[in-house]
Amino acid sequence: MPRTSFEQFLNVLRNGEARRYSGLRLTDAEAAGVASDPEAARALYESWVGAPRPQPLPLPGWYSAPHAGNEMRYWDGAKWLEISPPAPETAAARSAGSSTRALLEEHPALVVSCIAAALSFFAVFPWGYEYYIFLRWTLSITAVFLGIHAVRSSQQIWLLAAIPILVLWAPGALIPLERVVWGTLNVVAAGVLVAAGWYITRPATRREDGKPRWEWWKIAALTFGIALVFALIAQPGNRAVDCDVRYERSGTFCD
Repeated sequence: MPRTSFEQFLNVLRNGEARRYSGLRLTDAEAAGVASDPEAARALYESWVGAPRPQPLPLPGWYSAPHAGNEMRYWDGAKWLEISPPAPETAAARSAGSSTRALLEEHPALVVSCIAAALSFFAVFPWGYEYYIFLRWTLSITAVFLGIHAVRSSQQIWLLAAIPILVLWAPGALIPLERVVWGTLNVVAAGVLVAAGWYITRPATRREDGKPRWEWWKIAALTFGIALVFALIAQPGNRAVDCDVRYERSGTFCD
């Protein structure tokens, strides 16, 4: 191994990581003081080159610990920590959580679409009139979000699904259909919503900070929050209308 020159030694003095690796236990202030004094630096150099080199300490990580029967223990760079590596179940759960987050980031409309689909499917049962007003707002707003996602993701083909849902279930679109027809449409809409939520992926371009443009939980909060507010606002006036009009506006059953 070639001998370290005095100039190289001075460079070691000025570098804290190099001092630690070389076994020079000096603070930054002490090292600067020695480096500025040629005689002190030369004396320390002569002593240093003649001394045996200490072995550098291993980097932080998991290693077989001799004091613990070679069981895996964590070395923090200076001492052993009496902790065992994480159990396989914990690692698997962490991996599953990462996979779930990646799935929701890739399909940001999936959660909203599935919830709206469930509401649409269960609309075939005889609920109160308020349920169907809430459903109309929910499906309308979900259709708007799906349309925006389809355009941003360059998957405009899904506008063919979003626009009919918006037209049929818009709160102001009083389209009188038979109960059996509305029931069929509710089931079909549920399937279309699930498919749209799965196949409409996130936009190819992201924000400058790298985060998704629309996170799924924000979409869900906006969709169902707005739908609930408008449904509540619409209730007082709707209670006074007769059954025929209520049937036409709810689209399924009168209570």
